[in-house]
Amino acid sequence: MKWLKFLLVVSIGVVLITGASSLNWAAQTTPIKGKVISLDFKDAPLSDVLRIISVKTGINIIIGPRVKGIVNARFENIPVLRALDIILETNNCKYEIKDNIIKVKAIVSLLKEKTFSLRYALAASLKDSVSSLLSPQGSLVTSPENN
Repeated sequence: MKWLKFLLVVSIGVVLITGASSLNWAAQTTPIKGKVISLDFKDAPLSDVLRIISVKTGINIIIGPRVKGIVNARFENIPVLRALDIILETNNCKYEIKDNIIKVKAIVSLLKEKTFSLRYALAASLKDSVSSLLSPQGSLVTSPENN
């Protein structure tokens, strides 16, 4: 009978300890959505701003090697993700969330501008055939006076 009581007390203790440790682990994983932050930065490097946001909110942030920029911003009680949207968009960057971790990357622009001088053709006559080679974001402008 004493062994039964002892085993019951020990098993209740083990359940309480394991339950408490799993609750503690759940409290350490910070939900990203719903967090609100207040910030004030003047001429601060973007990587430093992201580190401060990470420390202040407890959110895990990974910063890509090409992420650069300067932040001049003041926010009062704004959701963290909204602040990140504004700060990163201003510095030509973006973020993605995966497994409660925010990855910040620089946006690489693939758009290029090219100017051609034509010698033996009129720009207006080539416009239709060249337009088919453009990307969906591309555009073609002809200048008849410079042809």
